[in-house]
Amino acid sequence: MNSRLIYFILFFLGIGNVFFGTGGCVLRAEKGNADSLRQSLKSGKEDSGRVNGLNQMSEYLKSRSKYDSALTFAIAAKDLASILKFQKGLALAYTNMGVNYYKLGKYNEAMHAYQESLKIRLQLRDKKGEAGSYNNLGIVHYSLGNYPEALRYYFASLKLKEEMGDKAGMAKSYINIGSVYFYQKNQEDALKCQFSALEIMENLHDQQGISFCLNNIGNSYNAQQKYEEALKYYKASLKLKQERDDRQGISGALNNIGLIYHRQGKYEAALQSFSESLKILEEIGDREGIAYLWSNLGDVYRYKKKFSKSEMYLLKALKLAQEIGFLETVKDCCYGLYEIYFATGRYQEARDYYRSYIASKDSLMNDEKTKESVQMQMNYEFEKKETATKLEQEKKDVVTLAERRKREVILWSVTSGMALVFLLIIVILRNLWLNKVKNRIIRSQKDDVERQKEIIEIKQKEILDSIMYARRIQFSLLPGEKSIGKQMRKLRESES
Repeated sequence: MNSRLIYFILFFLGIGNVFFGTGGCVLRAEKGNADSLRQSLKSGKEDSGRVNGLNQMSEYLKSRSKYDSALTFAIAAKDLASILKFQKGLALAYTNMGVNYYKLGKYNEAMHAYQESLKIRLQLRDKKGEAGSYNNLGIVHYSLGNYPEALRYYFASLKLKEEMGDKAGMAKSYINIGSVYFYQKNQEDALKCQFSALEIMENLHDQQGISFCLNNIGNSYNAQQKYEEALKYYKASLKLKQERDDRQGISGALNNIGLIYHRQGKYEAALQSFSESLKILEEIGDREGIAYLWSNLGDVYRYKKKFSKSEMYLLKALKLAQEIGFLETVKDCCYGLYEIYFATGRYQEARDYYRSYIASKDSLMNDEKTKESVQMQMNYEFEKKETATKLEQEKKDVVTLAERRKREVILWSVTSGMALVFLLIIVILRNLWLNKVKNRIIRSQKDDVERQKEIIEIKQKEILDSIMYARRIQFSLLPGEKSIGKQMRKLRESES
């Protein structure tokens, strides 16, 4: 990807780095009441109100780009909040410290401040603040080129915003995620994210957000060399910025459009867009932007082979860029001047500026190496912290597992005891029921025996009665012994 395009996106748009999450409810200090705020801080008590005031002053100074002073007030708020154990104010103070450290290029300190803020947000169960902290941690990793970590934090922030139904926050997360994909040259996913953000911004009628998304969509099409598509979105963004009278934004959109015209070889149109952008930057006194636009104008005139005009703009841009330490533009100007002097036969000057180009390029590479070393250090510290956190979590898991097993043993014992008691009750009840059934059967059998006995006794009595009756009849019919004896004597006598 063209380095001038990358620089432009960073300088004019600040993709992925504009949506800091404070997660606090402290009101911003307005310009009109800054003096009264300072006065209240002088006479205020050492209480939570003073912490809020210090945080407000830090945010006000940050909005005025006075990052050193803003950091001083944020640290003061942190110290007082720590003494008072005012956790909400302490979390916001750490966030303000992180933002100002980041603006000052102190990424390691910014990372530490954001992590401290995140710890407190988690303790307070402050989802909004937690989402803001994740977002801010993603920004630092993004700036260091650690895109996988940036995505991890951005997605963590997005998840919380979805849970809270924070539509505006979701859109900003999509923009930040899309920015990472942009620099990973994954333009397909970058566009998906930017279109998702655009849809939300349109539903919220957020004109500033819409124009921002349109610009980012244009950037992705530009990177894909789909210049007509890019131009369409840049112009749509420009229109919204003009409606809002966003002068910085208008200047950026005009510069974007000029870059497209330049790539298409439409040099006159490019010159017009760059000139209009430059005019706004001169009016608002943006020296870095002015140096960048002079460099762009010199580049267009060089392609048009109007070397004298190109030389004039490039020399002006080089001088200003050197004054303000703007190495990217210094490098581009030196290379442009080398091309001009070589094309016009001024070989010694060409050689000198080529050396300057190499020197500035090396300086930029050294800056990148410094960033890489910082990133490596931060990765080491992050991994060390992550390992410690994992070990701590493992210890907690062991304790939790032991407690759970203990509860399981108790529960199993109680359950088993109850089951045994229940089983014993069932056995006893069953035995009682069986005994009852047996007794019922025995009583029934006894009753049957008694009835049989009665029947037998009745039968026996009937038999005996019959026998006795028969005997009486018999006795009544047969003669007596005496009678028989007389008859027998008579019979014997007659025979003799």
